[in-house]
Amino acid sequence: MKNRCNKTICIQGCGRCTCPRGITGPTGPTGLQGVTGVTGPTGPQVLIVYGGLYNDAIQTIAVDPGVIEMISIPKAMPINNVTLGADTVIIDVTGKYLVEFTVFLNSAGGGGITTIGVQINGTFSEPSLVTTTLIDSNFKCITFSSIVTLAKDDELTLAISNTIATTFFLEAGMNANLNVLLLGS
Repeated sequence: MKNRCNKTICIQGCGRCTCPRGITGPTGPTGLQGVTGVTGPTGPQVLIVYGGLYNDAIQTIAVDPGVIEMISIPKAMPINNVTLGADTVIIDVTGKYLVEFTVFLNSAGGGGITTIGVQINGTFSEPSLVTTTLIDSNFKCITFSSIVTLAKDDELTLAISNTIATTFFLEAGMNANLNVLLLGS
C-alpha cells in the first residue's frame, strides 16, 4: 500500500494518508413521508346541455301561401339542462349551441318555393338554420346544422311554409327531429 506518510497502516481521516476505498454499505431505511402539499385550484365546471324532439308518425301538413306551419315533433330525446314543451325545445342556459334538424318529406302537386327551418322565438331569425327548396312528389331529406348563440328561455320550433298552397307528407319512421348541444358559453 502506498500512502503519503509512509506508514504501513492507513488511517482514514488523518488527512495525510491516501487509503483505498472500501465496499459500499447497504442502503439505509427510507425516511418518513413529507407533508402533503396544498390542494390546487378547482378546474372549471363543465356544464353538459343537450336535448331534442322528434316525430316518427305519419304527418300531413296543409300550408296556405305565405303561412308558416309548425312541424309536429312530439317525442322527447334524452335531455339534460333543457326544457321540452309542445313541439318546442326551450333553452335553459345561455351559450353557443350546435343546432341540428332533419325533415324527410314530399308534397302533393309540388310547386312553389318551400322554406323549412328552425324558428327562434317564433321567427326564422337565424339564416344558417333556414333553407328554401322545391319539394315535389319525391321524398326529400333535408338536414341542417349550425352553431348559433342562444339565450336562456329562447324557444326553438321546426317550421315550414310555401309560396303556394300545398300539402306536405311525412311518412312513418323518423321523419323530423330538432336537437341542441351546448358547445360553450
